[in-house]
Amino acid sequence: KTCASVFSMGMFAPGFVFMAFQLGTNFSANPKAKVGGVSKAHLHWIIAAVLSFVGVVALIVLLNHPKSRVLLANADKELQEKEEQRLRDVNNGNTGASSDKGGEEDKDKPDESMKAVAKMIGAALVSIFASIFAIVAITTYFTKIDSDGTVGNAFLPVVLFYVKNSTDFLGRCFTLMPLCIKDQKVLAVSVAFRFLLVPLFFIYAVANIFTHDIFLLVLVAISGLTSGYINTCCFVVAGQYMRTPGLKSSGAALMNISFQAALIVSISFGAILSFATPSGGTGGGSVVNGTNSSGA
Repeated sequence: KTCASVFSMGMFAPGFVFMAFQLGTNFSANPKAKVGGVSKAHLHWIIAAVLSFVGVVALIVLLNHPKSRVLLANADKELQEKEEQRLRDVNNGNTGASSDKGGEEDKDKPDESMKAVAKMIGAALVSIFASIFAIVAITTYFTKIDSDGTVGNAFLPVVLFYVKNSTDFLGRCFTLMPLCIKDQKVLAVSVAFRFLLVPLFFIYAVANIFTHDIFLLVLVAISGLTSGYINTCCFVVAGQYMRTPGLKSSGAALMNISFQAALIVSISFGAILSFATPSGGTGGGSVVNGTNSSGA
C-alpha cells in the first residue's frame, strides 16, 4: 500500500514543476515571450519532454537496481509461499482418498488467465476507468468556463488547474494513512458517488445557470481530492486479490490498460465537448491543456 501511495504521489511531481515554471515566468500573461531566446511556449514543451525522459529512465533504473530486483523476487516468493500454504490447508481439510488430492489441488489453484483475472478484479477495473475519466474530462474543459470576476477569465483556467493538481496530490497523500476503501464493493460505491461530480460540473459549465467562482473552485477541489484518493485505492484494492506472481502480472497489465483507455476516452470526450460548445471567453487554454498530467 505504501509503495502504491508513494508511486502515485510521484506521478504528480512534474505537475508542480510546471506550476513553478508558469508562476515564475508569468506564463499566462504572454506565452510567446522569450526566455533566453526561446519562447515560453516552446520552453514549456521542452520541460515536458525532459521530465518525461527523466521519469522513464528513472523508472527503468529503479526496476533494474539490484535491491529492487531482490525486493520484487522476495515479494513474488512470499506470494507463492502463501498460495502453496493455502492449498495445503485446503487439502488437509479434505476427507477424500489421497489419490484425489492432486485433483483437488489443481481445482483450487487460481486461474491466471486474463479473462479470469478480469472477472476477479472487474469492479476495480471499472472503478479506475470511471475515476480517471471523471477528473480528466473536467480538466480538459477548464478553458471554456466564464468567471464571475472574482478570479477573472484570463486566470481562471490556471487557478482551476493548480487547485485540481494540488488537491489530487493531497488525496494521494491521504492513502498513506489506513484506507477507508478496503474492498471492491466499497470502491464501486465510492466511485459511483464521486462520478456524480462530473454531470454537476458540466451542468454548471455548459448550462450557465449561474456563475460563481468560489463554487467552481470548491467543486474542482473536491473532485481532485476524491480523485487522488480513489485512483490510488483502485490499485491497492486490486492488488489484494493477486495471490500469485502470475495473477499479479495479469492484474497489473489489466489495470494499466484500463487506466490508459480512460485517459484516451476522457481526453477525446473533453476535446469534442470543448469544440462543440462556444468559448467562454477565457484565454488560458495553452496553460491547462499543455500541463495536464497523465497521472490524473
